[in-house]
Amino acid sequence: MQELVESVGDDMKKLKKRLEKAKRGDPDGVHDARTSLRRVREDLVIMGRTAFDCRRAMGLEDELHAHEKALAKPRDSDVMLGIVHDYLEHHPPDRAGLSPLIARLESRRKRGVKKTRRRLSGSRRTLRAIGELLQGKDAVTIHTSNDPTKARPALVHHFVHSLVWRQYDSVLAYDVLSEEEPDVLHHFRTECRRMRYGMELLGDSVPHARSVVRELRDVQDRVGEMHDHHVCAELVTKWVERGKLPSEPDIARFVEYQKRARDRLRSALTTRFRRVLGPAFRQRLELALDKRR
Repeated sequence: MQELVESVGDDMKKLKKRLEKAKRGDPDGVHDARTSLRRVREDLVIMGRTAFDCRRAMGLEDELHAHEKALAKPRDSDVMLGIVHDYLEHHPPDRAGLSPLIARLESRRKRGVKKTRRRLSGSRRTLRAIGELLQGKDAVTIHTSNDPTKARPALVHHFVHSLVWRQYDSVLAYDVLSEEEPDVLHHFRTECRRMRYGMELLGDSVPHARSVVRELRDVQDRVGEMHDHHVCAELVTKWVERGKLPSEPDIARFVEYQKRARDRLRSALTTRFRRVLGPAFRQRLELALDKRR
């Protein structure tokens, strides 16, 4: 299990640095910290499913999830501000009409950063507890058999098949849902990301899985872009309906532009969605796992 401990330790070092930047409200720090939190959360899930105290690992995963959720509002605001500014590069006459939206997003981000700073003040305790789980003498829960002729899974590569296929089952569950629904694709993306992070953590134990990981990353990136436009259109529409933004032509045009961008990107995702769920992908995955170290 030492290689797993070292890999998680590397992820933890990155997380600590990124959380410090996120506490200062740095936009890149917020994004990077959120990414690292998700990665270490998946590390903990895998630890709990292999040789570590599952209850402790999942309890710490819950704590990291709370930290991650605290970063959601400032990160979403950053993304939406980026979308607005990109839009205005091509539609400069709409700048005045979109100024209330920009002001609202900037205010939303500022409030979100304050809440994030308060929430992340407890992150050091969580990180310290994860370090104790990794390094503690009683952390590994594998027990050897009293019979020397019997073996039990004890090394990382003993767990590879069950870990990867269990997560792929969570991806495969989406074959009963419609790829036309943006939020379905968003949740599908989450499971693809978790599978990718898990395989990257296993690293040298699945050395021939690079093409599978690349495809999962591609799906993650493309669905993420589509969903950003979807969330932007939905949130601005809600604010207008609730009177938090004026019902102005410039804002209406902006919303329609986001919906068209969402629909264009979504239509291009159908093939990728079906491919990840299809037999050819499963065969490639099986081949990669059969060639594991």
